[in-house]
Amino acid sequence: MESIVLAGGTTAEVRLGVWISNIKSPTRRAKLTDDQCAALAEAGLELG
Repeated sequence: MESIVLAGGTTAEVRLGVWISNIKSPTRRAKLTDDQCAALAEAGLELG
């Protein structure tokens, strides 16, 4: 698990492997904006 800081300064625990699997799902990927897809690609995450 990884701790991330959310807007407002609160922290949350996330499971990065689960998050990556979810974001690569065609159904969820379709909900991303072009800017979000570009940001993930810039971070090195292959969505295709």
